[in-house]
Amino acid sequence: AASAASAAARRGGSRPFSAGGSDSAGTEAGQRKGVQITVGDSQTYSKKCDPYEQGGKPLTKDEAAKLLSTVPEWSLSECSSFLERSWDSQSFQSSIEFLQRISTASLNQGHSPKSVKYENMKGMHKTTIVLHTTRLGGLSYADFLLALKIDLMPFRP
Repeated sequence: AASAASAAARRGGSRPFSAGGSDSAGTEAGQRKGVQITVGDSQTYSKKCDPYEQGGKPLTKDEAAKLLSTVPEWSLSECSSFLERSWDSQSFQSSIEFLQRISTASLNQGHSPKSVKYENMKGMHKTTIVLHTTRLGGLSYADFLLALKIDLMPFRP
């Protein structure tokens, strides 16, 4: 099996990996019984999972509008592709602490905001979060779940 793998590597080809184990005859890895997965094979890349379980499509305008009632403090863009919310605070420190909690929630969920904006305007500190799932080109259930988690976080202005 090692000679077949090294020969494939020298040719620049793919190395076979068999998930089925070896049979009693001890044949080469590419000829083993069971499922064969070839590293670098186009089939491996063509069958991607759907991490958002939405069939690769963003939420429709109607779906997004219905879900907006679960996060009433957030606003939905005209095209229903973005969720946005802003918070005002009197100190830079409280804004940063809030952003750190959002960061932790995002990492735990495995879904981050599209953008985070901080502005200091005449002593007021404004933090704006925009949610959008780039991979889908619109909103996903994960965006609304993250918005709900952010709403449940204590914010100290």
